[in-house]
Order: sequence, then structure tokens, then C-alpha cells
Amino acid sequence: MSETAPPIPDEFAEMLGALLEPGQEDAVAEVLEEALELDDEQLGVFMSAAAELVRSSRRPLRADELRALVPPRR
Repeated sequence: MSETAPPIPDEFAEMLGALLEPGQEDAVAEVLEEALELDDEQLGVFMSAAAELVRSSRRPLRADELRALVPPRR
């Protein structure tokens, strides 16, 4: 039996925006679009790495930090 993820909350965009360095919204959106083209395994790797970055960072996130976490597409 496979687990399903809970639905994304309605306020997800606002929650994400609060974690970003001001002015990085469009660049981060581009990174997330790239990540959504990954296969399930690669997307899981990206999401886990991004979550760890959020947990460990004491400052707002930048797109280049997230882009560095996107694995090469197969």
C-alpha cells in the first residue's frame, strides 16, 4: 500500500514566501518548476534536501541555494 501526502495547504504560497529573501519569489518559482519536471525519486531527494535547508538556515533562502539542490535530470 502506498502512502499519499497530505494536500498542500491553501496558504502554502504565503508560508513559502515568508522563508525567502525579498525579491527572490520569481527565481524560486522557476526553480520549483524545474523540480516538478523531475521523476518521483529525484523530486523526493530535492524536497528532502530543501526541507533540511529550511530547517538549518537562519536567514531567508535564495533561489541559487535551492537550484543547487535540484539533481540533474535523467
